Amino acid sequence: VTITVLIILQPFAGATLIKALQRVLGTVAGALLTVALVAVIHDSRGLLVVIFILAAACVAFLRVNYLIYSILLTPTFVLLAEMSAGDWHLAELRVVNTLIGGALGLAGAWLLWPSAERDRFPELAATALRAAAAHLRVVVAMWNTTDDESSVTLAAARRDAALAITNAEASFERMVAESTRRRRELEPATTLLTFTRRLISADIALGTLRHAPEASAIRDDVSRFARYLTSALDCVADAVAERRAPSPCE
Repeated sequence: VTITVLIILQPFAGATLIKALQRVLGTVAGALLTVALVAVIHDSRGLLVVIFILAAACVAFLRVNYLIYSILLTPTFVLLAEMSAGDWHLAELRVVNTLIGGALGLAGAWLLWPSAERDRFPELAATALRAAAAHLRVVVAMWNTTDDESSVTLAAARRDAALAITNAEASFERMVAESTRRRRELEPATTLLTFTRRLISADIALGTLRHAPEASAIRDDVSRFARYLTSALDCVADAVAERRAPSPCE
């Protein structure tokens, strides 16, 4: 029971739910597989061969698919533990204990992390938008300065923007795992994150353009465009954080 709780508990409720389902379903299916193997194979040497194959498959699937790993682990453990005694009640006991551990793990997740990811995502997405706006402001400011410290400031702004969009994307992935909504209803969030990351990349390209021969001729245009775009980003960020449609951005 304790091992099951420790395994399925994750830092986020959605991840805990997925792990719990994989563990419980895998253990139940593994117990049924154990019963089938015992009914078919009566020779201890044959069981040893099966145990070896199952153990090797467990190691192979551990990093690939935890559900398959759980299915293969249960007969491996039960056959190895009870082969000499011939008492196969351990399979039933393992299923019951896993169900208890899964219930305790889910209860712990709901008590420790009661807020759903859909409640955290809007603020993280808004933070990514504001970080993109801050990065653009720094990029445009570099067009009017030759200060050596500007490159340090730009690197910090770029790092903050990259971290913010990465956090928002990770939150979105967790929200997808938790959500029962259809994927089409989540497409606006996907579009928002995609174009925010593309905007950050475009800002980097804009920063390198200041070294071009025609940079002095378009400096004013770039500044006006940046003021409009950063204002629009702040406007959209406020709307996302407040979960409302954005008002007309000036």
